[in-house]
Amino acid sequence: MARKRRQTIRSAGVVMLRFDQAEVRVLLVRRRRQDDWTLPKGRVRRGENWRAAARREAWEEAAVRFGDSRRLVEIAWCDRRGRTRRIRYWRSTRLKACDFQPTTEIAESAWLCRSEAEARVSSLRDRRAIRRAVKGVLVAGK
Repeated sequence: MARKRRQTIRSAGVVMLRFDQAEVRVLLVRRRRQDDWTLPKGRVRRGENWRAAARREAWEEAAVRFGDSRRLVEIAWCDRRGRTRRIRYWRSTRLKACDFQPTTEIAESAWLCRSEAEARVSSLRDRRAIRRAVKGVLVAGK
């Protein structure tokens, strides 16, 4: 009997940044089921590219649209079920926000200063993406 080949689970996320009073702010969302704070992210759908998935997730989870973005980092790991997972994060500072409305998946969203965002996220992967995004923006002077 042929062994079923496991596919890599692909996800895309976005680190949304804005500047308030010379301070960088990061957008986080609070997921209901996990009761944690995270960056907007989710699985890449069949036929969808990574960047399009990041845009869709930002809209679905935080009611934010972004145009200009840069690929930030890709992280791979095996989850507790032994599945290979990959997440690609994008960074964006150009955005159009609409009024956020809670959903069955996302309870709330918040713009937090970098240190508070890093402290609040539960995932080391998210923390790493936030650090890299903020550092990249400050170095580039954007």
